[in-house]
Amino acid sequence: MSSEDINDITRQINTITQLEWDMFQQVTNIGGRAACQDNPDTFAIMRQSQFAAWEPEVIASYLKDLQTAKAAGRNLIFEKYTHMARNNDPVLYERNSDKLPPISAAKEEQARLLTKRLLREAEKYSRKYPALSSRGRPLSAGAMDPWNTSVETYQMGELLTYSDDTLHALSQQLDRLEAEGRNLVEEILLNTVRRYGYDSLSSAEKQMRGSLV
Repeated sequence: MSSEDINDITRQINTITQLEWDMFQQVTNIGGRAACQDNPDTFAIMRQSQFAAWEPEVIASYLKDLQTAKAAGRNLIFEKYTHMARNNDPVLYERNSDKLPPISAAKEEQARLLTKRLLREAEKYSRKYPALSSRGRPLSAGAMDPWNTSVETYQMGELLTYSDDTLHALSQQLDRLEAEGRNLVEEILLNTVRRYGYDSLSSAEKQMRGSLV
């Protein structure tokens, strides 16, 4: 990949992050503004770590999703949290579900299958790096409150906001990574710990184990 291509991808990721941040600022919880809405640096680290692990086709497709949504007056972050509430906050879901665009059964099934694949990767990561994993979300949808959302619930909520094209592009990337024995979740978390100054997941795991003693 040329330096020009890398710069273009970086610009796209920065644009995605800004669009998401702007949408995030417009989301209001039942209890008022959340503390994380005043922490753009952490937001950027978490989101850009994910996008940096995506292939260019997935990045470009999701950027188009955000731009299309903005032009139509839709807020994909609001929609994500509303989809999540279906599982962990039924009252909030009931209040906002009429604002969600309709989702076909085929799209919901595709999102569910992708969620299962990503959850399996998260489980592998959790077994390999238990101390690091303990600092993140619980994996399964057993956490039934808005303050302790599981990986499964969060992932499904986000995937339901993606277009069919983005879901397809992400599925194809997972196919390629699995064929190479690579783990997308692990690559996202590697990007994350590097932004916090660690050179590897192993060194971050070692540090976390020491802090848990």
